[in-house]
Amino acid sequence: MNNLNFIFLEEYKQLDKLCSELYDGQPGVTSYINEMKSLNWNDAREISNWKSDLGNLIRLRHIRNHLAHTEGAFDEKLCTNDDVNWVKDFRNRILKQTDPLAMLRKYYKKTIFYKNMDSRAENESSPWADLFLIVSIALAIITVVCIVIEKIV
Repeated sequence: MNNLNFIFLEEYKQLDKLCSELYDGQPGVTSYINEMKSLNWNDAREISNWKSDLGNLIRLRHIRNHLAHTEGAFDEKLCTNDDVNWVKDFRNRILKQTDPLAMLRKYYKKTIFYKNMDSRAENESSPWADLFLIVSIALAIITVVCIVIEKIV
């Protein structure tokens, strides 16, 4: 009987529980994997280790499933110390929000922030933006005055 398989399975259960909490009770690691697979691969390229993390999650989920569903699987040497350490590390990365999905969310926020900054800078430097603002205010005032006059008459 391979004791490392038990240690791996216990660590995997903790990771799966954490992921399940992130996905409101949905299947934990599977939901994480599915979200990674569903996202834009062009954006994912910006995140280091995206492919290797996804590959490890899929491979380690397979080992977990084999241990959980195959009779006599605990007698086989299915995982290594590196696998156990990777699961622990990945769980800690989720807790520290340095996992791939958290990093992608940070990337999106940063990208949106800089796009907004660029559009503000364009608006501030354009004389048309000031003219548009003045015309909008004037139209709003005219509309209010017309409504008031209409109610008086």
